[in-house]
Amino acid sequence: MPVVFLTIKIVYGVPKIYPDPNNAAALRLAKLIGAKTFNAQQVADIKALGFEIQYSDAYVAAQV
Repeated sequence: MPVVFLTIKIVYGVPKIYPDPNNAAALRLAKLIGAKTFNAQQVADIKALGFEIQYSDAYVAAQV
């Protein structure tokens, strides 16, 4: 399975999970769900489908 790269940004104190703009798999999954961001349940579902998740900022990703 492809690797899905995600970027976590803090927006007004709330962590938001965005697809990496350079990762086609992440962008397709975001388009599939019809949203610009992922929530924690959606990330868990993507993992359950067998995709590998990698974050651009490991420190922030550990907090989610």
